[in-house]
Amino acid sequence: MSLASLLVSCTNQQAVILEQESDQAGVVSSNEEIILNSSAVDVESLGFFTRVQASRGGRRFEQLCTDCHRVNEIRRIWFGGERHKTAASLYNVISTTMPDSNPGGLDIDQYVDILAFLLSSNGYTDGDIELLPDLGILEGIAIPLN
Repeated sequence: MSLASLLVSCTNQQAVILEQESDQAGVVSSNEEIILNSSAVDVESLGFFTRVQASRGGRRFEQLCTDCHRVNEIRRIWFGGERHKTAASLYNVISTTMPDSNPGGLDIDQYVDILAFLLSSNGYTDGDIELLPDLGILEGIAIPLN
């Protein structure tokens, strides 16, 4: 069984894929790091979330967010800019201030699913690994400025 995590560092311009091999009991038996130079790789196309996760996030967005937000406002005009340069900053805002009726009241997985939907809606490519609520990983996902 293989579990892979993806880290992208804006500071050193590298994408790091950590692949862990584990046995059937879930015990990690080996780690392998693959370092990619992000100048040679389009990090937006690596896939930070799964299609299923983004779809779940879209349903959650429809259920929980459309009272205040429209889908068209989550496109790049609102999505990036000076406020949200990384997925971590966007995650921090939505997970502590939203929904308006219950700020911070959703499960962590619900916030991460919504973030996956926001990334998907703004042109980020889905992949084989679900986005995790890990601020180190989220900090490495750059949101381009408008």
